[in-house]
Amino acid sequence: MRGGLVEICLLAPGVRVLVDGQAIDAGPLKERSILAVLALADNRVVPRHVLIERVWGPEHPDKLRSSVYSYINRIRTRLSRANADVHLVSRPQGYALEIASESVDWHRVRALRARAGELSKAGEYREASALLWQALELWQGDPLAEVPGTWAQGMRTSMESMRLLLVAQWAETAMELGEFDDVVAVVADVAAEYPTNERLARIVIQSLAASGRQAEALESYERLRGHLAETLGSDPGTQTQRVYQRILNGHPVQREVGATVGPRVHDSLRRDIDDFVARGTELAEIVARARNNPEATVVQVISGMAGVGKTALAVRAAHLLREDFDVRLHLDLHGHADDHPPDAMQALYTLLRMLDVPAERIPAEPQARAALWRSQFTRRRALLLFDDATHAQVAPLIPGTPGCFVLITSRRSLAELDTTAHLTLKPPNQADAVLMFATIAGLTPQRASEAGIARVVRACDRLPLALRIGAARLSHHPTWTPEHLAEDLSRDRLGQMRLAHHDVAAVFELSFTALSPRAQAGFLRLGLLPTTTFSLHTAAAGLGETSVAESVVEELLDAHLLEEIGPAQYRMHDLVGDFVRRRAGEEIAAGERRSVLHRVLDHYLLVADAADRAAHPERKRLGLTVTHPTPLPAFDGPRAARQWFSSEYPALEAVLAHAYEHDFGEHAGRIALALGGLFDTDGPWERAERHFAACLRLWRGLDHGPGIALAAYELGRAQRRQRNLAEAAGNARIALGEWERHGDVHGQACAHDLLGLVWFMTNRNSEALEEYRTALDLRRWVNDQGGAAHALDHIGMCQLQLGDYDAAESAFTDALALHRGLDNRYAEATTLGNFAELVFNRGYHRDAKRMCEQALSIFEELGDTRCVALALNNLGILADYKEDHHEALGYFQRAHQLLWRIGDENQAINAHTGIGTTQLALGHPERARDTLQRSLELVRPLEDPESESQIMLALGDTRVSLRQPREAMRCYRDAREQARRGGVSSMNEALAHERIGDLYTRHGQPSVALAHWNRALGIFDRLRVQRAETSRIKIEVSRQSGTIGA
Repeated sequence: MRGGLVEICLLAPGVRVLVDGQAIDAGPLKERSILAVLALADNRVVPRHVLIERVWGPEHPDKLRSSVYSYINRIRTRLSRANADVHLVSRPQGYALEIASESVDWHRVRALRARAGELSKAGEYREASALLWQALELWQGDPLAEVPGTWAQGMRTSMESMRLLLVAQWAETAMELGEFDDVVAVVADVAAEYPTNERLARIVIQSLAASGRQAEALESYERLRGHLAETLGSDPGTQTQRVYQRILNGHPVQREVGATVGPRVHDSLRRDIDDFVARGTELAEIVARARNNPEATVVQVISGMAGVGKTALAVRAAHLLREDFDVRLHLDLHGHADDHPPDAMQALYTLLRMLDVPAERIPAEPQARAALWRSQFTRRRALLLFDDATHAQVAPLIPGTPGCFVLITSRRSLAELDTTAHLTLKPPNQADAVLMFATIAGLTPQRASEAGIARVVRACDRLPLALRIGAARLSHHPTWTPEHLAEDLSRDRLGQMRLAHHDVAAVFELSFTALSPRAQAGFLRLGLLPTTTFSLHTAAAGLGETSVAESVVEELLDAHLLEEIGPAQYRMHDLVGDFVRRRAGEEIAAGERRSVLHRVLDHYLLVADAADRAAHPERKRLGLTVTHPTPLPAFDGPRAARQWFSSEYPALEAVLAHAYEHDFGEHAGRIALALGGLFDTDGPWERAERHFAACLRLWRGLDHGPGIALAAYELGRAQRRQRNLAEAAGNARIALGEWERHGDVHGQACAHDLLGLVWFMTNRNSEALEEYRTALDLRRWVNDQGGAAHALDHIGMCQLQLGDYDAAESAFTDALALHRGLDNRYAEATTLGNFAELVFNRGYHRDAKRMCEQALSIFEELGDTRCVALALNNLGILADYKEDHHEALGYFQRAHQLLWRIGDENQAINAHTGIGTTQLALGHPERARDTLQRSLELVRPLEDPESESQIMLALGDTRVSLRQPREAMRCYRDAREQARRGGVSSMNEALAHERIGDLYTRHGQPSVALAHWNRALGIFDRLRVQRAETSRIKIEVSRQSGTIGA
């Protein structure tokens, strides 16, 4: 049976779905966002990674890919239940929404505009006007206003641009029909909203004048001129000025003045590029600069690395502007492509001949030749494109005559040119690069989402010249798929990027040859670095001196062989890196190559140690042994260290791999162990486990006892974070044995503490307490007050779980005093967060909130994302308890987002559970049930009975709200059993008994209810928490009412 007619409305603040004219539930925001992305794709497949990035943003957990399927299924279910005539289909690469284009308002707008354009060309203005007005009426507010993120913002910008275009086109058709008053009524408000939109302002001015309101028209022109002068520093364009003059002269303005006959047009622009795509922002910037300054000489330099598409952009811009000029000249100066490029005098001769100046009239003297060149532009507007220029070549070619627009492309920045606009062109983003490759290769839009294309684009590192060569190779091999090409490039990408007239390595060679000898030598040595992103300090380590590094880097930046990505931070394009590594291997002796790498690895070891010490000054670590000390960046505290670790982590991965590959295994092992503290708090723990396992093998091979111990200890810590608890315990014992063998008391304390953490997570709380006490004794023996404070904090947490609240309070109090005495802010905040749980359980909620807020403030100051999230989660619990549910939801959502982003799945589940409990409190039991059910699915594989008991309690509450008592009872019993496992949570066990008693009361079984309340009261009394009073009141009221039999 055919489904109902579907309409998807995106031109409104919220995404809406209508079936047969009736709105249906489009689901929560994430599902609505996914639906918007798919609907805008117009039946094309949206790759999974694109969908994730558009909905969740670029910073999302890697594991999110597995969750997308669940979202898609829920959307399918909603559409199916509504009997919608639409299909959400899965494809190997992603998902597609199969729906008629006219069913999506955005696509309907575009179709209406296209049809209206055809009618206008045919002179059918009334019909065109009606269609354009119909398109405008589809707007219902700010499009996609509820959808967050950069993609949605970009779509809103595009949609608003379309609305303005429709307003202008409707107005122009209405003017052809003589409906000037209607035009003023509609367009004046829009023009006021966008006071620098000259087209809309000109329409209002023309319509006012045509309606006989010349004074108002002139006032509108003056307002426009004032806005443009204040905002853009320019006057209205030539077309608007002509309208203004005609109004002043009392002439009709509804039609433009005819063009006057001028001198012969000279045009030597090369042919435009048919398959030019992307670069919309850059084109708009260039065109606007040319048109906003029609009476000035405007010079626009487009600089960038070889092969980035400078010429293609300049040629496209020139063709967009060509009708504005009656002289259009293009001269390739070959500034970097020839051994003997033309100098300025030769260039002037060529240009004058292009303008039909006889050879015999061209002076030999430089100043006279330049003067003759400038004289050619009197009363003429000239567009001059000078391609591949150097400063010496191009400076004398720039005329000073008003009305000239000079476009210059160069591999150098040409910063010496005065009064010049500079545009540094970079490779396009991934999406534009995919589109560029697919367009050049002649692939259909449907094929643009193939996974192989993304691989090819990554292999090319988005460089347009490389994309063009790859696309040409694919076209020349009809039997190849993009996957074939990607495989081919994976073997020798630089060698494969060569055609008859295009060669990526060759254009890099030209840039290299143009460098000074000192820069060439430095560039080759930078090519030996383990990674293409590096700091000035790293460059100095590789080159031997900071002053040398500074001068080399400056020249490479000017030549666009390096890109500055931050203060003293640089990136070398991947293909440039391939080129320079190959050259370095040919020109630098093996001994020197090894010496450069040794210096660089010494530098990374020193900086890794400095960063980790700034974040974790008390951590157990190996001693440093380096041959080449180097200057280091300054870390003014934990936040700076964490920011360095986060931004440098991809480079650190490359450094470790490079060290192992080039027989510097001990450096790799020492660098990884130097980062042990940051790996433990900031992750990624899976990668940390891999690195520390390699360290352990390394130190065992060297029979290095302290190295074996520390590697096993750090490996155990990484495994504990991932809940690989048996392996973590085994490695903690290995570390303990080695440290005992070497008499390292500090190390033994660390190992006992780690064992305690493992037993604590496996709910063996008594054994955990014993390990913590042993660690405390060892710390005190060697007078390690900081370590003793950590042990006391862990003892407090263990006593809290065991229900000995007095002992927990004593341990937390002592730990806080030691942390504050040592001014260890990080440890103080950790203990405050743990102490707050005890204070909360005892009913002192204001004190608990104060402690959590103090902890949050410290963690934010120190830049610890994970601990910030945990503090937010604790504040969510407190706000929920105080019935500030909207505030609680905000805390939980922020915590969940942060924890999910850094990959702490266990704590992210706890925050997700908090979201579910607040949804229930806000009156959304169905939504809460779905959220909590998802939390349960995520937590069960982790075997975390405390978290599972918490989720089951909350699920039981949702079942009560949904009037499902049998399911509620099952949830509460499950919560009780999970809480009892190993005594993981006496508090949750008591809460489960209390809720079970409440259910029995409702079902007329007061004696059974009393038994459960008494059990809850016994636990509450033992824990000395205020919750005990609630149970006492229930028991007393029940007895006084006589509902309990004798």
